[in-house]
Amino acid sequence: MDKILATAPLYFIPQENTNAYRFLFLISDGKPHAKSEILFSLGDDPRSARQALTCEAGGNWLIHNIGDGKAVYQLDERHLSGDRDLDMEARVVAQRQLKDRSYIQCQNEINRLAKAKNEQLEAATNYAIRFEHLNGQRLLWGDDSNQLWLFDSIVVARGNQRSGLNND
Repeated sequence: MDKILATAPLYFIPQENTNAYRFLFLISDGKPHAKSEILFSLGDDPRSARQALTCEAGGNWLIHNIGDGKAVYQLDERHLSGDRDLDMEARVVAQRQLKDRSYIQCQNEINRLAKAKNEQLEAATNYAIRFEHLNGQRLLWGDDSNQLWLFDSIVVARGNQRSGLNND
C-alpha cells in the first residue's frame, strides 16, 4: 500500500473503513488474488468494492481480471511503479475501458428500445382487453411524459366500430 500512497493522488484513496479500501489494500501487493480469497477477506462479494475503485469518482483504478473465465484480480503494475505519469497512464486506460463499456451498453439499450416499446404496448393491450369489464375506468401505463390511456382508446375504437365509423 505504501507504493500506492506515494504515487496516487490522496483523493483516490478510499476511506479506510470501506470494502473498497480493504480491496485496494489486498491487491496493492501487485499479485493476483482469486475472488474467493477477496470474498473471504472482505466478508462480501468484491464486485461493489471493485466498481467503487474503477469508476471515475473512485479514481479509475485499473484492475485486471486475469482469471481466464474465473475472477482473479490484479492491480495494474503502473499503479505500483512509483511513477506518477505511469499511474496516470493506467487511470486513462481504465477510464477508456469504462467509457467503452458504457457506450456499448447504451447502444444495446437504444437498439432494444423499439422492441421493448412494442412489447409494452402489446402487454398493455392484453391487460386492457382482459379487464375491459371495468367499464371505461382509465388504466394508466407509462411515465408522466408518455402516458398511454389505452383502455379509453379501446372503448372509443369499439364504440366507433359499433356505430359504423372507421378510423382509416
